Amino acid sequence: MKVSALTVLQLYRDRIMPADPRKSVELTVAGRKLGDSFGAPVLLRFERKPARKEQPRPANAWLSGLVPLKLEARGQWDPAEEYWAEDGEEIEPWAHPIVKRGRTRQYEMEQILPGADPEDFDSDPILQANKLKDRGQIAGAKKLLERLLVKDLRCLDAHAHLGNLAFDRDVRTAINHYRRGVRIGELSLGENFEGVLPWGLIDNRPLLRCLNGFGLCLWRLEQFEEAEAVFERLLWMSPSDIWHSVLAA
Repeated sequence: MKVSALTVLQLYRDRIMPADPRKSVELTVAGRKLGDSFGAPVLLRFERKPARKEQPRPANAWLSGLVPLKLEARGQWDPAEEYWAEDGEEIEPWAHPIVKRGRTRQYEMEQILPGADPEDFDSDPILQANKLKDRGQIAGAKKLLERLLVKDLRCLDAHAHLGNLAFDRDVRTAINHYRRGVRIGELSLGENFEGVLPWGLIDNRPLLRCLNGFGLCLWRLEQFEEAEAVFERLLWMSPSDIWHSVLAA
């Protein structure tokens, strides 16, 4: 006969079950002793179920359930129309394979910015956070950016600017912010993305900022190979924009 642990605790509380396991106990049901009127003696067995082992959550479990950001096609990107070097100068070696690839499709990524009014430039919460930062109100800027992520975790510019706030004082905190933005961007691009996201299409800038910050943090942490891979990826993703000086540095 098995009795639940809760029943045992109740029996102990009611002074029916003694604390000493060597002492015998007589239990009755409806006034009749168990093992007497009901037949043979009864053996009570108490079992403790092992605690269920929690399975570790996957590293990117927080991404589950997020709706990927949309990609809008914006025609073709043509390296022949971009500036690579002054007349008569050789282009940088890293640029050769990008130019050789030739024309490819370019896209603009959906930008999520909760609370912004497209008709009112001053309603931009990222600009408001930057103004707070410039006034030295770092805690206020951080709180404003965090509120954006509570409303929608896909606000990549909030991740990027939270990384910027932490970059000079705590590189490990900064890299976590940038990494989250990068992971959300990767979720939206998919595994086989081969197009470009030019900086000139402004809604691409939040993801590009996250990638740039992520690479800079890796460099500061002396993870040079990983940093180089991020910057190389950034050049392929947004060729001929502002990243030349980053790679050269």
